[in-house]
Amino acid sequence: MMTLRQDWLGHPMTRDMARLISGVWAFFWTWFGMASGIAEGAGIPGTLVHMAPGLLFTALVWTAWRHETAGGLALLMASFLVFVYYPFLAGPHLATHVAVASVLLLGLPPLIAGMMFVMYHGKR
Repeated sequence: MMTLRQDWLGHPMTRDMARLISGVWAFFWTWFGMASGIAEGAGIPGTLVHMAPGLLFTALVWTAWRHETAGGLALLMASFLVFVYYPFLAGPHLATHVAVASVLLLGLPPLIAGMMFVMYHGKR
């Protein structure tokens, strides 16, 4: 007899929630980059540079939607890289509370979605 935890992990809703979380995360950062580039008057090349992280996130999400385990592991790696390297990239000029909020907004959704993709695929 399956426990509730085992049944939940293999349920298609787990995959659907992982897709929702990761899709909203990638869309937000792509939109944020586009809006930042436009607001700064960066032109098309500059706006594309602003959008690059969001487009990379979109590629990771697309991979996770097609191949749950590989994509989930890629999302987990992206989350790890954000948690480790973003504070160094942001530099000392960024206020601590802003850096913490940024790290959580960038790193927590792929961490949660990546775990859900990997757990769902492993229990199917």
